[in-house]
Amino acid sequence: MEATPPAGVFRQQLCQAVGEERYSVWFDDAVEVHAEGTQLRLTAPTVFHRERLRTQFREAISAAAAKACGTACKVEYLVAAEVEGAQVVDKPRSRSKRTIREASAKPRVTPVAVDPLAGWVETPSAAEAVTACRGVVSGRLTASPLLLWGAPGVGKTHLLRAVADGVRQRDRSRRVLIVTAEQFVVGFVAALRGSGLPNFRAKHREIDLLLLDNAHQLVGKERTTEEFLHTIDALVARGGQVVMTSDRSPSELAQLGPELASRLAGGVTAPLRMPDSAGRVGLVQQAAAERGIELSPLACQTLAATLQGGAREVAGAMNRIALLHETFQSPLDDDLMRRVAREINQLSAPRVGIDQIEMAVCEVFGVGTKELRSDKRTKAVSEPRMLAMWLARKLTGSAWSEIGDHFGRRSHSTVIAAHHRVERLLASDNPPRLAGQAGDLHEAIRRVESTLRLA
Repeated sequence: MEATPPAGVFRQQLCQAVGEERYSVWFDDAVEVHAEGTQLRLTAPTVFHRERLRTQFREAISAAAAKACGTACKVEYLVAAEVEGAQVVDKPRSRSKRTIREASAKPRVTPVAVDPLAGWVETPSAAEAVTACRGVVSGRLTASPLLLWGAPGVGKTHLLRAVADGVRQRDRSRRVLIVTAEQFVVGFVAALRGSGLPNFRAKHREIDLLLLDNAHQLVGKERTTEEFLHTIDALVARGGQVVMTSDRSPSELAQLGPELASRLAGGVTAPLRMPDSAGRVGLVQQAAAERGIELSPLACQTLAATLQGGAREVAGAMNRIALLHETFQSPLDDDLMRRVAREINQLSAPRVGIDQIEMAVCEVFGVGTKELRSDKRTKAVSEPRMLAMWLARKLTGSAWSEIGDHFGRRSHSTVIAAHHRVERLLASDNPPRLAGQAGDLHEAIRRVESTLRLA
């Protein structure tokens, strides 16, 4: 019986290591394999494809090469144009004759300059995300995947839809699909049960841009997450792009597995944070103009300063103001702004007690309740305690003395001092990290509030 040549052994070992799905996307017919002695040469169709092999599959390739050659093997990564002695051009994989005929039959579409975020209120809290989204629409940003992350209500879904609209307007020949993670899960399960997997994959992979909303909802769904990873690989391999949103930070999405974390590390992540008082002024002015309500500059500032949250809360407050003004001819003064802001704040605030806040802070910072109530003054304990006191006042409105009694019978002046310190840190240009947290103070607060919502 004739022995399998080294190149064949390499392909067999590599397929077993990375799985048939990923092997068919990144290797199979796309990569030429040449083995000679203790050297193995891989020839990829494009520069992008070669770099993907180097970064994503280096360990699997080295292990398969060693088994194929019987010893440690030197692997050389090349591009087809280099082998042929031609100029290297990073272009997509060659298409079938049928695809070429279909493309040639379509009328040429001249891209037009489009700004899908022309009406977006520019705030520092969303600057990175807005810049990234404009880059996707214009074609300047090609890294994939792009992750937009932040707390609910900061505008992630709005940005995602703006990207979809902008790409379609700029080039109507581009195929764009926007789905929620829930729709992806339901569609995948239905495809498995009904033998419709090829159609499901064609729908999500044979496109130019996939936009997935609420990616954090894939946590705990291992089979669907694996399918989504293969979808990312298939899209990127053919020159497509993926944009995702999540209520959780990239570090929290590690629950989806190291492979997705690796994809995110190779792409772009852009945070969106709740706007501060100055940022909310622009949102208030825009919401008032859209509803035909004339607010004085002082009224806009009062509402923005008193209201908590982002665009959703501003929209809700403005709807309430419009109703009161039309029904009772209520004057659009500071008193009305403060009253409506308090109503919206009460509606949007989580219904929690000091005990629940304490448990959430302990979970996020990795400390025990006994430590939080103790006399320890190390940063690992004092900073989470300080934040817990501030959140207790913000979310429950409890008296200073009640909060102090809960956290180790501390005086009301101690609680007030902790509250003022957090307020000063939040108002600073560079809020610090607390007790070894990966993000800054804003991120720590977001994680605690997210934990409270999930509890």
